[in-house]
Formats: sequence, structure tokens, C-alpha cells
Amino acid sequence: MSSGEGERRARNVWPPAGSLAWRLAAWAAIGAMAIVSTAAVAMYLAMVSQLHSIDRQVLIKRALSVRDVMQTEASMAEWLPHEVSEDLEGPRRVYIRVIDGRGEVVAETPGMSLLAAADAFPAPTRQEPRSAAAMSGAAGARLRGLSLTVDARGLEPPGPGTIQVAVDTSLDEALLTRFRYMLLALLAPTLIGSIIVAMLISTRFLAPLRRMAREAECINADQRGRRLGGEGAVGELKELRAAFNGVLDRLEGARERLRRYADNVAHEIRTPLNRMLVRCEIAARDEVMSEAQKEVLEAQIQDCSALSNLAQRLLFLSRAEGNRVSLEREALRLDAEIEVLRSYFEAGAEDARVTLSVVVEPDGAQLWAERALFQQCVGNLITNAVAHCDPGGTVRLHARARDGGVEVIVTDTGAGISEELLQVLFDRFADRDGKSDGRIGLGLAIAKTILDLHGGTIVVESKVGEGTIVRTWWPARESERAAPAAAAAAV
Repeated sequence: MSSGEGERRARNVWPPAGSLAWRLAAWAAIGAMAIVSTAAVAMYLAMVSQLHSIDRQVLIKRALSVRDVMQTEASMAEWLPHEVSEDLEGPRRVYIRVIDGRGEVVAETPGMSLLAAADAFPAPTRQEPRSAAAMSGAAGARLRGLSLTVDARGLEPPGPGTIQVAVDTSLDEALLTRFRYMLLALLAPTLIGSIIVAMLISTRFLAPLRRMAREAECINADQRGRRLGGEGAVGELKELRAAFNGVLDRLEGARERLRRYADNVAHEIRTPLNRMLVRCEIAARDEVMSEAQKEVLEAQIQDCSALSNLAQRLLFLSRAEGNRVSLEREALRLDAEIEVLRSYFEAGAEDARVTLSVVVEPDGAQLWAERALFQQCVGNLITNAVAHCDPGGTVRLHARARDGGVEVIVTDTGAGISEELLQVLFDRFADRDGKSDGRIGLGLAIAKTILDLHGGTIVVESKVGEGTIVRTWWPARESERAAPAAAAAAV
């Protein structure tokens, strides 16, 4: 498989950046990321809320347990140290401090004074707290705590006391940190995966559109009857295909009407032009006329001949496009036909001070063509080459047998043709050098039409400032390659 074919297959599988598939995939990926991100944030907030709820329940449970002990004088002395010293509630570390009415610490969990000062807790309340406040402990410790005021009979003197309970939330923070990292690690592959999946889906659903685009690129002047296929097209794509084919049908209908109109116009003006030409030629033979009158008539004859020739060419192109040209082919000797062309154009080339050289190899080569059309085609190429050569230039006519036929090459040393003009060189009325010099650009269009009718080919190679090479190939016999064109021409 060639590298070019591999690149084309790669483009078919993976569309180019900036394409509709990429944009759809990007929007789908953005939507997927928005959904996943929203779900991740919601999960994170739910986890934070759940952890805070657990912390609050632990704090309230321990605070109420200490309150029950403090409200009984007999049990306070026995159970308070035990309640305060129990610093674990499941995996959480809990700190408890009891303060009497004078603000003195009655009991506290060992090490609590170093971790959380009494004034770091929120203001105490007699009712059961609904939430716990976040606190910053010593050495960067993360705590949540609450304060509860109780009437303690076991205090000396008896009276109100304050219970301060704090829970170490380092475990919660570690869990949330791991969860955040997990979410971030999940978002990256989710983004990549959503782009890939969205790209595959969009490519799959846009494949009919890409096929239609490739088919549309293949529709040209030589395949005007071709239409877009409907494979895989559904819904809006099917409507688009039908609309595009409808436009092509209307354009083809308009083109056919224009062709018939041009055919009729060329046919209608040819007869009066020929009558005018005959009358002018008869009048020019009158010996009574002055020289000035004869010059006017000769100019009139030249103009009528040019118009008649133009009408004849337009009529030929119109009939060829309508498949109404019947070819009368015969076996032609290549050297004899080239010699006829050399004899005809040699004088004109000398007048233009252009050297016309002819090379034919080998002698005896034959081609299968209609003589008049062959000479007209090659003659058009020679005429163009001479016309676009500066004085002192050279036009070379090279004919040889090649690939089961004959190749006729016309080379000139003119100014060359630009890349832009090469794209439309075979269009009607294309001006090769872009100058408005009055020449009608039908020569190359007719040459290509003649070669198409014979099943031949024409290729133009040119660079600005380096001249032009026109290669034509003609079949040497009635071959399969020429058969389709002949059949179409006979319709």
C-alpha cells in the first residue's frame, strides 16, 4: 500500500481537525465532562456532609454522656475521669474538657490543653447543638468542636458547668484528600474517553455525509449524469442528498437548454454568414471597383470567414457534447499526416519568425482516427504554440508510437502557463496568456473534445517562463479504450 493511500485511509478513519466531527465530539466531550464534574462535585459535597454529620453525632454523644455523669453527684466522682480519659470513638480521637462555674478545669483528656485551648471553642449553649464548629488546633491540627452548659450537682460548689468536646478530623481530611485525587484522576481518562467515544459516534453518523462529499467532488463536466448515492443516508442527510441531486438535475436541464440554444444560434447564423461571404467574394471580382473598395471587401471577407469558422466550431462542440458526432475513422499513416501539417503551418511559422521542427519516429506508425479531426486537433495545438512564441522561438512537433497507439507532442518555448490557468485551460474561451488580443479560446477545448471522441488523452505541462508541452495520445486501432467514446458519439 502506498503512503498516499495510507494517508487517505487514515483521513477516512480519523477526520481532520476543525471538521464537523471534531466539533461535535468536542461539544459532546464538554457535555460529558460537565455531567461527570457535576456528579463528582455532588458526591464530594455529599461525603463532606456525611463526615460532618458523623463528627457531630460523635461530639453530641460524648457531650451528653458526660452531662449525664455530671448531673449525678454520686457517679461524677467515679465516672467523670473515666469518661474524659476515653479518647477514641471508633477511628476518631475525641478530646473532652469539663470546666466549673469559676472557669477552672475540673477534668480533661490528657494532652488536650496542648492541642486546643478553652477559648478556641464556640460559645456554650444549654440546648443540644445542631452543628459543630471547625477549629484550628496547635501544630496545624484540624478539629471540630462544640460546648454545652449543664447544671452539675457533683461540682464544688454545685452549679453550672461547661463541657467542651472536640474531635480530630485529620482522618476526614485525609479521606477527602484521597477522594479529591481520585476524582481528578478519574476526570482525565473520562475526558479522553469521552472524546474518543464521541469522535467514533460522530464519525459513524457523519460517514454518509463524508461519502456524499467525496461523490460530489467526483462530479465534473465529464460525469454530469452522476448523482449522489443514498447509502447510509437517513433523516436530514437523506433530505440533503435529495436536494443536492435536485440542484444537479436542474443545472443539467438548464445546461441542456443552453446547449440546444447555442446549437440553434450557431446553425442559424452559419447560413447567412456563408451567403454574405459568397456575395463579398463575387463583389471582390468586379474589376470596376477601386482599390479602396476592394480592401474593404477583403476585410469583410476575412471577418465573415472568422465568424463562420467560429459558428462551425461552436456547432461542433455543441454536437459533440450532445453525442451527435459520428466519426468516420480509418487507419492513418502517422508520418504522412504529420507531413501534411508541417507543410500547412510552416509558412505561417516563418511569417511569425518561429522555427517549426518536426520529428516522426518510427516510419510506418499508424493511428485509428478521422483524418479531418486529427488534423484539426493537432493543427489547433500548433496554432496555439506558434501564437504564444516570441520571435526567434521554436515549436517542436514530435510524433512516435507509444502504449499501443501514437503520441503527438507539441512543445513551444513561449512564456508558459500559470498554475491557475492550467486548471481551466480546456474550458471554452479560456485565454492562455490572459491578454485581450482578440483570439477566441476554443482551440484547446475542441482539441480535448476530439481526443475524447477518439478515446485518446491530452495532458498539458507548463511552467511560467519555461514554455509549454502538450502531449496527446491516439489509439492505433479500434480498441476497448476508444469503444465507449465511439459508442457515445454514435448515439
